[in-house]
Amino acid sequence: MRRIRSMIILAAVAAVSVPLLAPPASAAAPPVVNVFSSNSAVAVNVQTAAGVAGISAKILDEETGTQIGTTDVFTLEFGTATNGTWKSERLVLPEYDYHDVVVTVTDNDGGSTVATGMLHYLIMLSLADLTYTRTTITYAKRSVTVRGRVLATPPDTGVAAPISWKVGLAAAVGTAINVTSRADGTFAGTVTFTGFVDAVIAVADFDGARPEYYWSGTYDMYPTVKPAPTRLSLQLSRVKLRVGQTVTANGTLTRNLGEGYVPVAGAPVAVQWCVTASSCTPVGSVTTDTGGNYATTYAPTATGWFQLTHVPSGPDSQLLGSATKSSRVITVLSPAAARR
Repeated sequence: MRRIRSMIILAAVAAVSVPLLAPPASAAAPPVVNVFSSNSAVAVNVQTAAGVAGISAKILDEETGTQIGTTDVFTLEFGTATNGTWKSERLVLPEYDYHDVVVTVTDNDGGSTVATGMLHYLIMLSLADLTYTRTTITYAKRSVTVRGRVLATPPDTGVAAPISWKVGLAAAVGTAINVTSRADGTFAGTVTFTGFVDAVIAVADFDGARPEYYWSGTYDMYPTVKPAPTRLSLQLSRVKLRVGQTVTANGTLTRNLGEGYVPVAGAPVAVQWCVTASSCTPVGSVTTDTGGNYATTYAPTATGWFQLTHVPSGPDSQLLGSATKSSRVITVLSPAAARR
């Protein structure tokens, strides 16, 4: 009993004598890593409060998983060591293809992160020396000839060279064609706008038979649109009248499509009556006859003027100019004023 009692006392003393241990400090967050392709190199965005200590990358064959390259030479492209994008040296690999990438990033606190991505190790196509026979489109002149060169840049050398390749050309909205560049990379082709004028598009197309080449993306030229000059003439039957009387406005709508002004038949002309510059009321619409002529009659109740407007419609409306014409002021006399 004495021995047992002594052991209990010793155990109690030991329990009191054991120092309390502080809870372990939380570990620093590991680097946040995002891997993306830069075609000829591996690019890595890294965020880490401790700063980057080292980056290494393994390049694997996408189909077999076999390692075909490695690098630990990375340079900060932009940003900082705590939040920046790093790019590897130019890679020399045995095959132009899509490859898997495994990247390990270590920070200055010893934390590390392994991230994966894909490397587009392909021959990049591009278009160079693009020229256009016109950059302004009118109703009469809406065809554009595009000339340029196709270049191919391998990821291992970074040296561009001309290549014979299929080039797609299109007028949006309009015709689309394919042309093939010569051995020196030069090409030419003509497209025509047939509707709304948006852009002339050129692209070195993807070729399924040569998947190691990456298409160029589109090269767009946005031309200026110059609508055809359009005119409205306007004559009045009178310039002073009493309330209850009518006045007639008539004239002709003409347009110059490149060979002088000619009448526009079957075109709408909107009619407004204005009493101030900011107060105009629609009072009708007329359509021009075969000679481009129109006439409209109105019985105003207050002094004002006609404002006539033609806005074209249809697929060529962007190339057909609108026209607005205002008459002189027409005085409308009240019955009392008319008797004086």
